[in-house]
This record gives sequence, structure tokens and C-alpha cells, in this order.
Amino acid sequence: GVFDSVEVLQPTVVDSAWFQVWSEEAFALWDSAWAAIYDPGTEARGLMERMMKSYWHVYMVDNDFIQGDILRVFAQILGVD
Repeated sequence: GVFDSVEVLQPTVVDSAWFQVWSEEAFALWDSAWAAIYDPGTEARGLMERMMKSYWHVYMVDNDFIQGDILRVFAQILGVD
């Protein structure tokens, strides 16, 4: 749990099955709520559709609550660290 002025006592746990369901719902909403505001055949709608087909939904967890730096690995990959 998390308590005021106390270190976090339990790490974050990610259930892969629930994450998959959540991911599918997120992309379905992207289609029904975001892409749907653009007319079919428009450049904007095409962009949204391409993004839905090519983007990944990612869940990142850093359980080092005190000194964690989850984005450091991406900076290293991009050579900007």
C-alpha cells in the first residue's frame, strides 16, 4: 500500500491478460471516439487509421520508487543520455 511519509510497501503488478483487454478497449475507443470525428477518406482519418494499425500500447513500470529513472533506457537507445 501507499501511506503518507512512508516508502511504498508493494510494487506494481501488471496482469498481462487484463492489460490485453485494456489495450483492445483503448484502441477501440481511439477508433470510435477519435478517428470517427474525421470524415472517411480525409488525410486526418487516414493518419488515425494508420496509427491504430501500427502503434503499440505499452505499459512501463519502474518499481524503484526512490531513485528510478524508467526513461533512461530510451535516452540511451536514442543516444541522448
